[in-house]
Amino acid sequence: MNRICEEVQYLDVFAPQAVATATKKTSTFVDTAGADSVEFLIYTGSLASGKKLTVGVQTSANAGGSSPEEAEKMVFTASGSTPGLAVVSYRVRGDRGRYVGVTFQHDAGSEVDCAVLAAVRPMYRPPENSWQLVV
Repeated sequence: MNRICEEVQYLDVFAPQAVATATKKTSTFVDTAGADSVEFLIYTGSLASGKKLTVGVQTSANAGGSSPEEAEKMVFTASGSTPGLAVVSYRVRGDRGRYVGVTFQHDAGSEVDCAVLAAVRPMYRPPENSWQLVV
């Protein structure tokens, strides 16, 4: 049995950088083959109270993310002026694209440092059965 740190893949999908206000950014896309779910952790620097971070989950049929389809969209509102963390979970579905990524945009008045990490959880597979029927 593996520990959780051996089961879950942690991928840096958007390196830390300053993002200008009202600029939509897109992360790299993650391959969901063999995955059950993907959680995106979107870190932002300080956003003034009441400012919004809009996050969209995108799926695509290819790794480059071309022709993405929006799976869902969420809006987070900052409370206080401390750095924020928005967590978005995506359950892998067979009727969506194999690759998944996020788009995000904030409405702060100036640049804000942002980064995105993806945690990919594998599908549950029951342990192999060592019992055999011998006839």
